[in-house]
Amino acid sequence: MCIGAAMVLRLNPVVLQAFNYAVYPLQIGMLGVYYALGNLWFGPIGALAEISRLPELARQDLIAGLQSVSHIALPVIGAWLLTGPLIGLLLYGMVRPAVFKLMPESAAETKSYRQPEHLVR
Repeated sequence: MCIGAAMVLRLNPVVLQAFNYAVYPLQIGMLGVYYALGNLWFGPIGALAEISRLPELARQDLIAGLQSVSHIALPVIGAWLLTGPLIGLLLYGMVRPAVFKLMPESAAETKSYRQPEHLVR
């Protein structure tokens, strides 16, 4: 996904991947936030204790094990799908102008790093 985003948004894929690894602890911490949002938006999700039983359930019957915890995972995924893209676009809009101001003029003048006209001041 990072490589695809880098190509579409004309960003450096190596820097984007390094940033992704750097914020990995934040991503893990956000699981609780998305669990709470899923619980709020889609109704009571259920006990997280069932997730700890997933290895046991998977050994017995993988499909049944996944179905038993899907009522926890699907609302969390839904909360991310509703908020993640909006947060990403907001952060992109906030960070991109600052990056172009910090970029050397020689790089900013090349075609691959040209700032969109609506962002030039």
